[in-house]
Amino acid sequence: MLRTKKMRAVMRVVYDKIGDDYDATRKPDPRVRDALADHLALDAAGVYLDVGCGTGNYTAALAALGGCWTGIDPSDQMLSAARAKGPNIRWVRATAERLPFVDARFDAVVSTLALHHMADLSAAFRNIDRVLRPAGRTVIVTATPDHARQGWLAHYVPEMIKKRCARLAIACAN
Repeated sequence: MLRTKKMRAVMRVVYDKIGDDYDATRKPDPRVRDALADHLALDAAGVYLDVGCGTGNYTAALAALGGCWTGIDPSDQMLSAARAKGPNIRWVRATAERLPFVDARFDAVVSTLALHHMADLSAAFRNIDRVLRPAGRTVIVTATPDHARQGWLAHYVPEMIKKRCARLAIACAN
């Protein structure tokens, strides 16, 4: 529990620090957006959640295709950038492990390149399942351990990346 709280605090500080420039090197890829929309089976009347939305790039891109969207992220700085992209999107400071929503609230949940930031994967997936409606869809886009080691963030937090790579390898094996 203490390790989880420490990790959350570290990640919040890291992303609050880099949040200002985060979008300088990141834009939603239309092909990825379209693939996500297809896998999510987007519907104009649907209710959707983006877990670990960051600055809201994919949340806003998907919301432009339809539905009622909520994005969650633990970083105030990232959410501040997200709010500028989608004033009609509900932006909430939260973690996957503690989703502040009622049961069966969402038709589908998406998480793009955020899995490695979740301190307790079991709790995260239990919560995602809890807020998902029956027959709802979950779409997770993640990185491999090699991708994480070579990523742009590796030099900011090398020890965390090393630990995350080990967790990704375990998650990929299961």
